[in-house]
Amino acid sequence: MKNYLRILIILLAFVTKANAQLINLELPRITASLGDTVTIPIQVSNLDSAVAFQLRFSYQSNSLRYIGYDSTGTSMQGSAFGVIDDSSSTRISYFQFSPISQNNGVLLNLKYIFMGSPSSLVWNQLQTEFTIGSSAVMPSLIHGTIGHSNTGVSITSFPSIGTFCESDTALFSLQATGAGAYQWQISTDTIGTSFANLIGATSETLSIPAVDRNT
Repeated sequence: MKNYLRILIILLAFVTKANAQLINLELPRITASLGDTVTIPIQVSNLDSAVAFQLRFSYQSNSLRYIGYDSTGTSMQGSAFGVIDDSSSTRISYFQFSPISQNNGVLLNLKYIFMGSPSSLVWNQLQTEFTIGSSAVMPSLIHGTIGHSNTGVSITSFPSIGTFCESDTALFSLQATGAGAYQWQISTDTIGTSFANLIGATSETLSIPAVDRNT
């Protein structure tokens, strides 16, 4: 009985430690001109001994064209991993079980051609996780954007990611210089590959009253 209890306590302690690890994963906010080759760095912090991971983010298909990656000087240099792009999302996978760690740096640099249309870079929360030991760890996610450098518009403060209870009022706001008008959009597929305008949402602040699980 003592041996059983000891094993159980060690197992619980290990799982608690793995789940307590707060990994931060961030996509950049960048601008480019039509036809530019752009680098999108996958920024990571607090990553300690990940033996596997899968990461996926989406973008609008008329914004970017994937052309490859560069692992030089990143966490993935010298490691075997996979990158698959389907013209509207990029997926990175690693299952070699040789631990990857990064306190604060670039996990991998991805290369694209900018095709002129601005786009959000949106993490797919259901397909983005790290494996620490034998436990799946969900990272804290920061989405990104790519915009046209010749528009004269610069977003100086982006909306924060929020979690709301049903029937709460969800508030989002941004600040920009050079903007003559605003238009908030919502993802129509929940992963950020297609969007629709929110009618009447044309100011710096977006208020969604009485949210529900389908909002």
